[in-house]
Amino acid sequence: MRSIVASCGVVLALCGCSSGSAAPDDVRPSPSSIPADEPGAAESGESATPTTEVDEAAAASAYQVIIDVSVDRLGLSERFDVAIDPAELDEIDPFTRFSSCSGLRASIGTFTVTAVDASAAVNSVSVVTADRVDGSGIYDADVRVELDGEDPVTAVGTLTLDQSSRAGSFQAFEATGERVAGTFVCDGPPGTPVPIVDPAVDDGVLRAVEVVALLRRGSEERIVGLTLDTAEVEAAAAECRGATDDEGGPLVRVDGGQAVGAINSFELVPEQSPGMRMRVGGASYEVDDVEITVDERGASGSFSGTTVDGIAVDGAFRCA
Repeated sequence: MRSIVASCGVVLALCGCSSGSAAPDDVRPSPSSIPADEPGAAESGESATPTTEVDEAAAASAYQVIIDVSVDRLGLSERFDVAIDPAELDEIDPFTRFSSCSGLRASIGTFTVTAVDASAAVNSVSVVTADRVDGSGIYDADVRVELDGEDPVTAVGTLTLDQSSRAGSFQAFEATGERVAGTFVCDGPPGTPVPIVDPAVDDGVLRAVEVVALLRRGSEERIVGLTLDTAEVEAAAAECRGATDDEGGPLVRVDGGQAVGAINSFELVPEQSPGMRMRVGGASYEVDDVEITVDERGASGSFSGTTVDGIAVDGAFRCA
């Protein structure tokens, strides 16, 4: 699999522009327009966006990610459906039961959609773009599928994102040329995420923060992140030394302000005892003696280390 962290590092550190090409308004069917099991859909290479019937009251509170995925080499065709209520936030663990969708946040940078259920035959499916997205379109992406009793399936291809930024499709190929394809839809509170853009001025005011991290435990990999726009930066009491030219304090600190399926809090301290603190749902990750690389201003960079539990954490951050 192409290195997710390397991709994210380029995106964040270089404030990269999206490589997505503009797509027609009807590039993807709406979630309810085409049944996922419509005859011929799987064979066409133009898989239908999955559909689901969700109770309106439940939809108001639950965050649901549905991914239909097929792996040609394994003859696999599975629907992965993970719904999480915000009340369950303290019980969420990225390696056990987890769902994440950039389309369910208020702001969006690199697009990630992930569903995890360690009790299922298909343990997890994740798709992440190689670049930040700026709306609907087609983007380079990595796909990873983890299954019981099989080596992880990794493939490189594209993700097609629809107008809502909450549904789309993906098609990728393993190193052997075998196809991995599917569709996804994300349900949650109403709204469409706004792409994060870089401010035109550098005036020492923090307007946006993005953090992406790859968690690895043995052969398992999970990608998590957070994206804050100007309003969210204030609500989360976010800090970023490089963007505000502050002296001392953490390189980056975010405390709260994120939805289900995102990093809830994050702190990166570069001083004499460098360390990283991160919380995702009910799971906490702490790394002492973390390796940190930053740009000249300290407004973007990467970090790497291992927790006392043996979980490797690699990631990147960007402040604007």
